[in-house]
Amino acid sequence: MRTSRGPMPWVLLLTVVLLWKEVMCQDEASVVVKLKQGEIFAQRETTAAGKAFYSFRGIPYAQPPVNGLRFRDPIPPSAWYDPLDGSKAPSVCPQLDLDAVQQGEVVLKGNENCLYLNVYAPRPKQGKLPVIVWIHGGAFIAGGAEEYAPMALLDKDIVLVSIQYRLGTLGMKE
Repeated sequence: MRTSRGPMPWVLLLTVVLLWKEVMCQDEASVVVKLKQGEIFAQRETTAAGKAFYSFRGIPYAQPPVNGLRFRDPIPPSAWYDPLDGSKAPSVCPQLDLDAVQQGEVVLKGNENCLYLNVYAPRPKQGKLPVIVWIHGGAFIAGGAEEYAPMALLDKDIVLVSIQYRLGTLGMKE
């Protein structure tokens, strides 16, 4: 067995220092945040005024309401093992494509696996900030969390949360 003499301890020390620097300097293009259910990558974006913020899109807040869960109360999400890609917008809940309806067509868009929320923040672990929760309109038949871009609100130091919910017949339990 080798003792601590030689290059191996220095290589390990250098590796640990570089990893620590990488974690502490997560003010770059993306960051990783650990949640109770797993990790999520965030994408760095910029407002029109040039202020940087991070987008955590597609965070599940319930198990997909499919099959036996379709008309039941939401169940908390399961843990995930691979980090989620928070740069991707979640699919909207099933609804008519209103642009197609205006053209005289009937097109259904969306996916039943749609119970997600998006979080936009200036920087992870920045301290306490005001939180705005935005619930899209659409008369319970249309809309989604990505309906409006968050840029104008994020010129201020706030955390913005936008959610999606079941729509139409699939959204009404009783």
